[in-house]
Amino acid sequence: MGLYDRGVAPDAKDFIAEAEADYAESMRYANHVPSALPESFRRYDPQLGQEVEVTRITAPVGETVVTADKVRFALRGTTGELALQASRRDRHLLDERAQLNLRQERQLGELLRAPLGALPKARQVTLFLEALYRDGLSLQPRTVETVMLLLSRVSMQLRLEGRTSAAALSAADGGGGNEAIAGAEAAPAPRDSAGWRRMEDVPLLTDMRRLYAHSKTCFVAPTPLTVEHLMIALSSVTEADTAALQLANRLFLDCDRYVVLPTRTTYTAFVAICQRNDAMLTAVARLQDAVRQLHIPLDAPLLTALLKGLNESGYTQEALLVLGRTQYVPMTVPLFNAALETLLLSDDALACFSLFEAVVGPAELRPDAETYTLLLLACEQSGQWGRTREILGDMQRRRVKGSAQTLNLLLKGLLKERLTSYAAQLYGTMQRKKVPVWPEIDEAVRHHTKRLTRT
Repeated sequence: MGLYDRGVAPDAKDFIAEAEADYAESMRYANHVPSALPESFRRYDPQLGQEVEVTRITAPVGETVVTADKVRFALRGTTGELALQASRRDRHLLDERAQLNLRQERQLGELLRAPLGALPKARQVTLFLEALYRDGLSLQPRTVETVMLLLSRVSMQLRLEGRTSAAALSAADGGGGNEAIAGAEAAPAPRDSAGWRRMEDVPLLTDMRRLYAHSKTCFVAPTPLTVEHLMIALSSVTEADTAALQLANRLFLDCDRYVVLPTRTTYTAFVAICQRNDAMLTAVARLQDAVRQLHIPLDAPLLTALLKGLNESGYTQEALLVLGRTQYVPMTVPLFNAALETLLLSDDALACFSLFEAVVGPAELRPDAETYTLLLLACEQSGQWGRTREILGDMQRRRVKGSAQTLNLLLKGLLKERLTSYAAQLYGTMQRKKVPVWPEIDEAVRHHTKRLTRT
């Protein structure tokens, strides 16, 4: 029995031990983060006739440290800027190309620090980057991050104003157009109130993608904020777009490749992209890896996006499981509403009231109109309208202004409970405030009012 403890043979135990050792070694190799520290090694010096210790910087000029023995980083130094530096005889001296690279990056830094507006500066930076792309020059990771931040802010501003990138940037310097920008942002489709339908419609997203692809070509590892800005711009696509989902997945694969730790904002934007593309299982797998392997704790915005995505995709049981296992996350109003929506979609809709009583009182949380709408929907789904008057009193006590849906559901609940006087007062208030009343509820109110008048 000792040789076959728990049904495992000795050969199997040895095989498992070797596999675990190999896995530990591979994990150590994969999690090795390259740094900018000098690399020391020993070699034989024929002049001295003995071994000497040599220290050198492994990173070429303008690149993040990518050691030549790491296949997944530099392809053994046979491509791109690494091959150019390796072929030189005096590697410790800067050649003309490296000097040009340093001058161009200094000029770009001065342009980024110039006292210009966001739109004119974005246009000038876009024009300046064309020369870098043409000459194949590289940028430092922090410079790429700064440029990406500028383009992301301008893109957000343009999306809020509803303008296209080419038109806004041309108007920024007096209407002068530019072929490069016009080519990068080619005539986006008309945008409606729903937002930007395709990835090509998002302002400046093409320029951000081009900058990111160029930095990868030069073996410059992305920073967490670079990935975050690009992922936020991708999440602004309001409809299903396979190209946006594939690019979002590629960003996470690059983070795995370059050993970059994504931010929680990046995961939140990725969940939103997966929600629109019906790929919530992919988002759940990524978040599971983030929590278990990367030890990234969930925060309120990330948990809110996850619950909303699971609810809208039909994964109610999974949302309940996530909600039940979550701990130590500060409660916010959007997260509270997402939790109420999860309970509303479950088999026990009245559990929303238990959560409301447990959270709102001790946490001193101020509910909004959506909170009370979800509570009224729980009453409608269960068919028990006994708490309608209590909800109305709580809204008045907290001075919460209800939406049209909230007021119509309140009116329906008051009519169901035969509280005709309260219903008449609420109906009159809605008429004075010009709040639209649902036709079936309007007819029911008029019917009850006529009967009350006859009485």
